Amino acid sequence: MADDAIALPRNQDEATYIPHASIEIFAETEAFESVAAAALSDRRLSRVKGSLRKGSLEAARSAYEIAPSPDLLIIESTMSREETLQSLDRLAEVCSSATNVVVIGYVNDVSFYRRLIEGGVKDYAIGPLGPLDLVRLVAKAFGASTARIGRTIAVTGTCGGVGASTIAQNLASVLASRSGAHAILADFDLHFGSSALAFNLDVRQGVLEAASNSSRLDAVLLDRLLADHHGHLSILPSPASLDPDAVLDAASADKIIEVAAAAAPYVVIDLPRLWCDATRHTLKMVDDVVIVASPTLRSLRNAKHLAEAVRAARPHDAAPRIALNQVGMRKRIEIPPAKFAAMLDLQIRNTCPFDINVTNLAATDGGLFAERWPRSGFSQAMARLADDIFSRPVRKQRTLLDALEWLKRWRFK
Repeated sequence: MADDAIALPRNQDEATYIPHASIEIFAETEAFESVAAAALSDRRLSRVKGSLRKGSLEAARSAYEIAPSPDLLIIESTMSREETLQSLDRLAEVCSSATNVVVIGYVNDVSFYRRLIEGGVKDYAIGPLGPLDLVRLVAKAFGASTARIGRTIAVTGTCGGVGASTIAQNLASVLASRSGAHAILADFDLHFGSSALAFNLDVRQGVLEAASNSSRLDAVLLDRLLADHHGHLSILPSPASLDPDAVLDAASADKIIEVAAAAAPYVVIDLPRLWCDATRHTLKMVDDVVIVASPTLRSLRNAKHLAEAVRAARPHDAAPRIALNQVGMRKRIEIPPAKFAAMLDLQIRNTCPFDINVTNLAATDGGLFAERWPRSGFSQAMARLADDIFSRPVRKQRTLLDALEWLKRWRFK
Protein backbone atom coordinates (compact mmCIF):
# COMPACT_ATOMS: atom_id res chain seq x y z
CA MET A 1 0.00 0.00 0.00
CA ALA A 2 1.24 3.48 -0.81
CA ASP A 3 2.62 5.75 1.90
CA ASP A 4 -0.29 8.17 1.60
CA ALA A 5 -2.94 5.46 1.85
CA ILE A 6 -5.50 5.76 4.59
CA ALA A 7 -6.19 2.97 7.03
CA LEU A 8 -9.24 0.77 7.23
CA PRO A 9 -11.96 1.70 9.71
CA ARG A 10 -10.82 0.98 13.24
CA ASN A 11 -13.55 2.43 15.46
CA GLN A 12 -15.84 -0.55 15.80
CA ASP A 13 -17.87 1.18 18.55
CA GLU A 14 -19.38 3.32 15.84
CA ALA A 15 -19.37 0.63 13.15
CA THR A 16 -21.15 -2.24 14.86
CA TYR A 17 -24.27 -3.91 13.57
CA ILE A 18 -26.73 -4.73 16.35
CA PRO A 19 -29.42 -7.07 15.01
CA HIS A 20 -33.16 -6.96 15.42
CA ALA A 21 -33.85 -8.20 18.94
CA SER A 22 -35.86 -7.52 22.07
CA ILE A 23 -34.20 -5.82 25.04
CA GLU A 24 -35.63 -5.03 28.45
CA ILE A 25 -33.86 -2.94 31.07
CA PHE A 26 -34.66 -2.81 34.78
CA ALA A 27 -33.33 0.24 36.60
CA GLU A 28 -33.22 0.73 40.36
CA THR A 29 -31.73 4.23 40.45
CA GLU A 30 -32.89 7.37 38.65
CA ALA A 31 -29.37 7.98 37.32
CA PHE A 32 -29.22 4.62 35.54
CA GLU A 33 -32.80 5.02 34.37
CA SER A 34 -31.90 8.24 32.54
CA VAL A 35 -28.78 6.61 31.06
CA ALA A 36 -30.81 3.61 29.85
CA ALA A 37 -33.43 5.88 28.27
CA ALA A 38 -30.71 7.79 26.40
CA ALA A 39 -29.08 4.54 25.22
CA LEU A 40 -32.36 3.13 23.90
CA SER A 41 -32.83 6.29 21.82
CA ASP A 42 -29.35 5.98 20.26
CA ARG A 43 -29.20 5.26 16.53
CA ARG A 44 -27.21 2.07 17.06
CA LEU A 45 -30.15 0.51 18.91
CA SER A 46 -32.78 1.61 16.42
CA ARG A 47 -33.25 -1.97 15.23
CA VAL A 48 -34.01 -3.37 18.67
CA LYS A 49 -37.34 -3.42 20.41
CA GLY A 50 -36.44 -2.00 23.79
CA SER A 51 -38.35 -1.24 26.96
CA LEU A 52 -37.32 0.33 30.23
CA ARG A 53 -38.85 -0.57 33.60
CA LYS A 54 -38.33 0.64 37.11
CA GLY A 55 -37.40 -2.17 39.48
CA SER A 56 -34.84 -4.64 40.79
CA LEU A 57 -33.98 -8.28 40.19
CA GLU A 58 -37.06 -9.30 42.17
CA ALA A 59 -39.26 -7.11 39.97
CA ALA A 60 -37.82 -8.83 36.91
CA ARG A 61 -38.53 -12.24 38.41
CA SER A 62 -42.15 -11.29 39.07
CA ALA A 63 -42.55 -9.95 35.53
CA TYR A 64 -41.28 -13.10 33.82
CA GLU A 65 -43.40 -15.44 35.87
CA ILE A 66 -46.32 -14.40 33.65
CA ALA A 67 -44.58 -13.08 30.51
CA PRO A 68 -41.83 -14.40 28.20
CA SER A 69 -38.33 -13.06 28.76
CA PRO A 70 -36.58 -10.98 26.03
CA ASP A 71 -33.50 -11.79 23.98
CA LEU A 72 -31.41 -9.55 26.23
CA LEU A 73 -32.15 -8.57 29.83
CA ILE A 74 -30.14 -5.77 31.47
CA ILE A 75 -30.65 -5.37 35.22
CA GLU A 76 -29.19 -2.86 37.64
CA SER A 77 -28.49 -4.21 41.10
CA THR A 78 -27.62 -2.13 44.15
CA MET A 79 -27.75 -5.17 46.44
CA SER A 80 -24.82 -6.91 48.07
CA ARG A 81 -22.94 -9.75 46.41
CA GLU A 82 -24.81 -12.59 48.08
CA GLU A 83 -28.21 -10.94 47.62
CA THR A 84 -27.50 -10.39 43.94
CA LEU A 85 -26.41 -14.00 43.42
CA GLN A 86 -29.47 -15.37 45.23
CA SER A 87 -31.85 -13.13 43.26
CA LEU A 88 -30.21 -14.21 39.98
CA ASP A 89 -30.76 -17.86 40.93
CA ARG A 90 -34.46 -17.18 41.46
CA LEU A 91 -34.61 -15.20 38.18
CA ALA A 92 -33.08 -18.14 36.29
CA GLU A 93 -36.08 -20.28 37.29
CA VAL A 94 -38.49 -18.13 35.23
CA CYS A 95 -36.23 -16.85 32.40
CA SER A 96 -35.82 -18.61 29.07
CA SER A 97 -32.50 -20.34 28.54
CA ALA A 98 -32.09 -18.26 25.35
CA THR A 99 -32.17 -14.98 27.28
CA ASN A 100 -28.83 -13.26 27.79
CA VAL A 101 -28.53 -11.44 31.12
CA VAL A 102 -26.26 -8.45 31.73
CA VAL A 103 -25.91 -7.12 35.27
CA ILE A 104 -25.00 -3.54 36.14
CA GLY A 105 -23.67 -3.39 39.68
CA TYR A 106 -21.47 -1.43 42.02
CA VAL A 107 -19.32 -4.22 43.53
CA ASN A 108 -15.77 -4.14 42.19
CA ASP A 109 -14.60 -7.69 42.95
CA VAL A 110 -13.01 -10.20 40.57
CA SER A 111 -14.30 -13.21 42.50
CA PHE A 112 -17.84 -11.82 42.34
CA TYR A 113 -17.48 -11.33 38.59
CA ARG A 114 -16.31 -14.91 38.14
CA ARG A 115 -19.24 -16.27 40.13
CA LEU A 116 -21.65 -14.28 37.96
CA ILE A 117 -20.13 -15.60 34.72
CA GLU A 118 -20.06 -19.17 36.07
CA GLY A 119 -23.74 -18.77 36.99
CA GLY A 120 -24.68 -17.98 33.39
CA VAL A 121 -24.61 -14.17 33.35
CA LYS A 122 -23.49 -12.88 29.95
CA ASP A 123 -21.61 -9.85 31.27
CA TYR A 124 -21.15 -7.65 34.31
CA ALA A 125 -20.35 -3.93 34.29
CA ILE A 126 -19.54 -1.63 37.18
CA GLY A 127 -21.55 1.59 37.35
CA PRO A 128 -21.94 4.40 36.83
CA LEU A 129 -22.17 4.07 33.05
CA GLY A 130 -22.82 6.45 30.18
CA PRO A 131 -25.26 5.87 27.30
CA LEU A 132 -22.53 4.73 24.91
CA ASP A 133 -21.13 2.37 27.55
CA LEU A 134 -24.52 0.69 27.66
CA VAL A 135 -24.68 0.54 23.87
CA ARG A 136 -21.28 -1.21 23.84
CA LEU A 137 -22.54 -3.75 26.38
CA VAL A 138 -25.49 -4.52 24.11
CA ALA A 139 -23.18 -4.91 21.10
CA LYS A 140 -20.90 -7.18 23.12
CA ALA A 141 -23.84 -9.31 24.25
CA PHE A 142 -24.80 -9.89 20.60
CA GLY A 143 -21.16 -10.45 19.62
CA ALA A 144 -21.79 -13.91 18.20
CA SER A 145 -24.22 -12.51 15.63
CA THR A 146 -22.55 -9.16 15.00
CA ALA A 147 -21.54 -8.80 11.36
CA ARG A 148 -18.29 -7.27 10.16
CA ILE A 149 -19.31 -3.95 8.73
CA GLY A 150 -17.67 -1.01 7.10
CA ARG A 151 -17.82 2.71 7.61
CA THR A 152 -20.94 4.39 6.23
CA ILE A 153 -20.87 8.01 5.09
CA ALA A 154 -23.96 9.93 3.95
CA VAL A 155 -23.49 12.97 1.72
CA THR A 156 -26.32 15.48 1.42
CA GLY A 157 -26.58 18.95 -0.08
CA THR A 158 -28.14 22.11 1.27
CA CYS A 159 -29.73 23.02 -2.05
CA GLY A 160 -29.55 22.13 -5.73
CA GLY A 161 -26.32 22.84 -7.54
CA VAL A 162 -23.94 22.83 -4.56
CA GLY A 163 -22.19 19.68 -5.84
CA ALA A 164 -23.26 17.08 -3.27
CA SER A 165 -23.40 14.27 -5.83
CA THR A 166 -20.04 15.31 -7.27
CA ILE A 167 -18.47 15.20 -3.82
CA ALA A 168 -20.08 11.84 -2.99
CA GLN A 169 -18.80 10.28 -6.22
CA ASN A 170 -15.28 11.66 -5.89
CA LEU A 171 -15.08 10.83 -2.18
CA ALA A 172 -15.96 7.20 -2.90
CA SER A 173 -13.30 7.06 -5.61
CA VAL A 174 -10.66 8.62 -3.34
CA LEU A 175 -11.46 6.23 -0.47
CA ALA A 176 -11.15 3.23 -2.77
CA SER A 177 -7.93 4.31 -4.49
CA ARG A 178 -6.11 5.59 -1.41
CA SER A 179 -7.02 2.68 0.85
CA GLY A 180 -6.73 -0.14 -1.66
CA ALA A 181 -9.93 -1.51 -0.12
CA HIS A 182 -13.38 -2.05 -1.55
CA ALA A 183 -15.75 0.92 -1.50
CA ILE A 184 -19.39 1.13 -2.57
CA LEU A 185 -21.18 4.24 -3.79
CA ALA A 186 -24.96 3.95 -3.34
CA ASP A 187 -27.06 6.51 -5.21
CA PHE A 188 -30.33 6.92 -3.29
CA ASP A 189 -31.77 9.52 -5.70
CA LEU A 190 -34.11 7.24 -7.64
CA HIS A 191 -35.49 9.95 -9.94
CA PHE A 192 -32.58 12.28 -10.69
CA GLY A 193 -29.46 10.41 -9.59
CA SER A 194 -26.34 11.19 -11.61
CA SER A 195 -24.08 8.25 -10.71
CA ALA A 196 -24.79 6.31 -13.93
CA LEU A 197 -23.99 9.40 -15.97
CA ALA A 198 -20.84 10.25 -14.02
CA PHE A 199 -19.42 6.73 -14.30
CA ASN A 200 -20.73 6.13 -17.84
CA LEU A 201 -22.91 3.19 -16.82
CA ASP A 202 -25.82 1.71 -18.74
CA VAL A 203 -28.18 0.50 -16.02
CA ARG A 204 -31.90 0.00 -15.71
CA GLN A 205 -32.37 -1.06 -12.10
CA GLY A 206 -29.51 -0.79 -9.59
CA VAL A 207 -30.72 0.76 -6.36
CA LEU A 208 -34.34 0.61 -7.57
CA GLU A 209 -34.27 -3.18 -7.78
CA ALA A 210 -32.54 -3.36 -4.41
CA ALA A 211 -35.30 -1.23 -2.88
CA SER A 212 -38.06 -3.23 -4.58
CA ASN A 213 -36.61 -6.52 -3.31
CA SER A 214 -35.31 -5.37 0.07
CA SER A 215 -36.93 -8.31 1.86
CA ARG A 216 -34.69 -10.76 0.01
CA LEU A 217 -31.66 -8.52 -0.47
CA ASP A 218 -28.44 -10.28 0.48
CA ALA A 219 -24.78 -10.24 -0.49
CA VAL A 220 -25.40 -12.32 -3.63
CA LEU A 221 -28.18 -10.09 -4.97
CA LEU A 222 -26.28 -6.94 -4.08
CA ASP A 223 -23.21 -8.19 -5.94
CA ARG A 224 -25.36 -8.75 -9.02
CA LEU A 225 -26.73 -5.22 -8.86
CA LEU A 226 -23.35 -3.52 -8.33
CA ALA A 227 -21.49 -2.10 -11.32
CA ASP A 228 -17.69 -2.26 -11.08
CA HIS A 229 -15.90 0.97 -11.90
CA HIS A 230 -12.36 -0.17 -11.21
CA GLY A 231 -10.65 -2.71 -9.01
CA HIS A 232 -11.82 -1.31 -5.68
CA LEU A 233 -14.90 0.81 -6.41
CA SER A 234 -18.41 -0.48 -7.09
CA ILE A 235 -21.50 1.57 -7.85
CA LEU A 236 -25.11 0.90 -6.88
CA PRO A 237 -26.48 3.34 -9.44
CA SER A 238 -29.79 5.08 -9.76
CA PRO A 239 -31.82 4.44 -12.93
CA ALA A 240 -32.90 8.11 -12.93
CA SER A 241 -36.44 6.98 -13.59
CA LEU A 242 -39.47 9.28 -13.40
CA ASP A 243 -41.71 6.34 -12.57
CA PRO A 244 -44.04 7.63 -9.81
CA ASP A 245 -44.09 4.15 -8.27
CA ALA A 246 -40.31 4.22 -7.72
CA VAL A 247 -40.04 4.79 -3.97
CA LEU A 248 -37.26 4.25 -1.46
CA ASP A 249 -38.71 3.95 2.03
CA ALA A 250 -36.83 3.94 5.34
CA ALA A 251 -36.96 0.15 5.75
CA SER A 252 -35.52 -0.44 2.26
CA ALA A 253 -32.80 2.16 2.80
CA ASP A 254 -31.86 0.53 6.09
CA LYS A 255 -31.61 -2.91 4.46
CA ILE A 256 -29.44 -1.63 1.61
CA ILE A 257 -27.08 0.07 4.07
CA GLU A 258 -26.91 -3.08 6.22
CA VAL A 259 -26.05 -5.41 3.33
CA ALA A 260 -23.64 -2.97 1.65
CA ALA A 261 -21.80 -2.28 4.90
CA ALA A 262 -21.32 -6.01 5.42
CA ALA A 263 -19.78 -6.28 1.96
CA ALA A 264 -17.29 -3.38 1.92
CA PRO A 265 -15.10 -1.40 4.35
CA TYR A 266 -16.49 1.89 2.98
CA VAL A 267 -20.01 2.79 1.86
CA VAL A 268 -20.71 6.31 0.57
CA ILE A 269 -24.40 7.19 0.20
CA ASP A 270 -25.48 9.98 -2.14
CA LEU A 271 -28.75 11.26 -0.68
CA PRO A 272 -31.41 13.04 -2.74
CA ARG A 273 -32.38 16.61 -1.94
CA LEU A 274 -35.69 15.38 -0.60
CA TRP A 275 -36.63 15.53 3.09
CA CYS A 276 -38.42 12.18 3.38
CA ASP A 277 -38.42 9.23 5.80
CA ALA A 278 -35.59 7.47 3.95
CA THR A 279 -33.38 10.57 4.05
CA ARG A 280 -34.01 11.23 7.74
CA HIS A 281 -33.45 7.57 8.64
CA THR A 282 -30.22 7.37 6.64
CA LEU A 283 -28.83 10.54 8.22
CA LYS A 284 -29.55 9.06 11.64
CA MET A 285 -28.10 5.59 10.99
CA VAL A 286 -24.79 6.22 9.19
CA ASP A 287 -21.43 6.65 10.92
CA ASP A 288 -20.58 10.01 9.33
CA VAL A 289 -22.65 12.81 7.81
CA VAL A 290 -21.20 15.26 5.28
CA ILE A 291 -23.29 18.35 4.51
CA VAL A 292 -22.26 20.01 1.27
CA ALA A 293 -22.86 23.75 1.08
CA SER A 294 -21.82 26.72 -1.02
CA PRO A 295 -20.81 30.09 0.49
CA THR A 296 -24.21 31.74 -0.12
CA LEU A 297 -26.93 32.98 2.23
CA ARG A 298 -29.50 30.43 1.06
CA SER A 299 -27.07 27.57 1.51
CA LEU A 300 -26.10 28.87 4.96
CA ARG A 301 -29.72 28.89 6.11
CA ASN A 302 -30.34 25.34 4.88
CA ALA A 303 -27.04 24.10 6.29
CA LYS A 304 -28.03 25.44 9.71
CA HIS A 305 -31.38 23.62 9.56
CA LEU A 306 -29.73 20.38 8.42
CA ALA A 307 -26.98 20.52 11.03
CA GLU A 308 -29.51 21.12 13.82
CA ALA A 309 -31.67 18.21 12.64
CA VAL A 310 -28.68 15.87 12.43
CA ARG A 311 -27.41 16.89 15.87
CA ALA A 312 -30.85 16.30 17.40
CA ALA A 313 -31.11 12.83 15.81
CA ARG A 314 -27.55 11.84 16.80
CA PRO A 315 -26.95 13.25 20.30
CA HIS A 316 -24.11 10.82 21.10
CA ASP A 317 -22.22 11.22 17.80
CA ALA A 318 -19.81 13.76 16.44
CA ALA A 319 -21.25 16.82 14.73
CA PRO A 320 -21.80 16.60 10.96
CA ARG A 321 -18.96 17.67 8.72
CA ILE A 322 -19.43 20.69 6.48
CA ALA A 323 -17.85 20.59 3.03
CA LEU A 324 -17.89 24.14 1.68
CA ASN A 325 -17.85 23.76 -2.09
CA GLN A 326 -17.37 26.18 -5.01
CA VAL A 327 -15.31 28.60 -2.95
CA GLY A 328 -13.76 31.44 -4.97
CA MET A 329 -16.25 31.63 -7.83
CA ARG A 330 -15.55 34.77 -9.84
CA LYS A 331 -17.97 37.71 -9.77
CA ARG A 332 -19.94 36.24 -6.87
CA ILE A 333 -20.19 37.79 -3.44
CA GLU A 334 -19.45 34.97 -0.97
CA ILE A 335 -19.71 34.46 2.76
CA PRO A 336 -16.16 33.88 4.07
CA PRO A 337 -15.60 30.32 5.39
CA ALA A 338 -14.76 31.59 8.89
CA LYS A 339 -18.02 33.54 9.10
CA PHE A 340 -19.93 30.61 7.60
CA ALA A 341 -18.52 28.32 10.30
CA ALA A 342 -19.28 30.81 13.07
CA MET A 343 -22.93 31.05 12.00
CA LEU A 344 -23.21 27.26 12.13
CA ASP A 345 -21.20 26.90 15.34
CA LEU A 346 -19.19 24.21 13.53
CA GLN A 347 -15.64 23.91 12.28
CA ILE A 348 -15.18 23.88 8.53
CA ARG A 349 -12.02 21.96 7.71
CA ASN A 350 -13.00 21.07 4.14
CA THR A 351 -13.21 23.84 1.56
CA CYS A 352 -13.30 22.95 -2.13
CA PRO A 353 -12.03 25.66 -4.51
CA PHE A 354 -13.95 26.47 -7.67
CA ASP A 355 -11.91 25.77 -10.83
CA ILE A 356 -13.78 27.01 -13.91
CA ASN A 357 -11.59 25.16 -16.41
CA VAL A 358 -11.81 21.76 -14.75
CA THR A 359 -15.52 22.25 -14.03
CA ASN A 360 -16.30 23.01 -17.66
CA LEU A 361 -14.36 19.97 -18.87
CA ALA A 362 -16.15 17.70 -16.38
CA ALA A 363 -19.53 19.14 -17.35
CA THR A 364 -19.02 18.53 -21.08
CA ASP A 365 -16.78 15.45 -21.23
CA GLY A 366 -17.78 13.67 -18.01
CA GLY A 367 -15.47 11.83 -15.65
CA LEU A 368 -14.43 12.35 -12.05
CA PHE A 369 -12.23 15.19 -10.84
CA ALA A 370 -10.26 12.84 -8.59
CA GLU A 371 -9.42 10.50 -11.48
CA ARG A 372 -8.95 12.84 -14.43
CA TRP A 373 -7.38 15.76 -12.54
CA PRO A 374 -5.85 14.27 -9.37
CA ARG A 375 -3.70 17.37 -8.72
CA SER A 376 -6.57 19.84 -8.97
CA GLY A 377 -7.60 21.80 -5.91
CA PHE A 378 -10.90 19.92 -5.75
CA SER A 379 -9.18 16.52 -5.80
CA GLN A 380 -6.81 17.59 -3.03
CA ALA A 381 -9.85 18.75 -1.03
CA MET A 382 -11.40 15.29 -1.45
CA ALA A 383 -8.20 13.72 -0.11
CA ARG A 384 -8.36 16.02 2.90
CA LEU A 385 -12.02 15.14 3.47
CA ALA A 386 -11.20 11.42 3.44
CA ASP A 387 -8.31 11.99 5.85
CA ASP A 388 -10.54 14.06 8.11
CA ILE A 389 -13.21 11.37 8.27
CA PHE A 390 -10.65 8.79 9.35
CA SER A 391 -8.65 11.15 11.58
CA ARG A 392 -5.41 10.84 9.66
CA PRO A 393 -2.97 13.78 9.41
CA VAL A 394 -2.91 15.30 5.96
CA ARG A 395 0.32 14.81 4.10
CA LYS A 396 1.52 18.08 2.60
CA GLN A 397 2.05 17.99 -1.17
CA ARG A 398 5.50 19.13 -2.29
CA THR A 399 5.58 21.96 -4.83
CA LEU A 400 8.30 23.37 -7.05
CA LEU A 401 8.85 26.19 -4.56
CA ASP A 402 9.43 23.63 -1.82
CA ALA A 403 12.04 21.89 -3.97
CA LEU A 404 13.83 25.18 -4.72
CA GLU A 405 13.82 26.11 -1.02
CA TRP A 406 15.30 22.71 -0.13
CA LEU A 407 17.99 23.09 -2.82
CA LYS A 408 18.89 26.55 -1.49
CA ARG A 409 19.30 25.23 2.06
CA TRP A 410 21.36 22.25 0.86
CA ARG A 411 23.64 24.47 -1.25
CA PHE A 412 24.53 26.88 1.57
CA LYS A 413 25.06 24.31 4.32
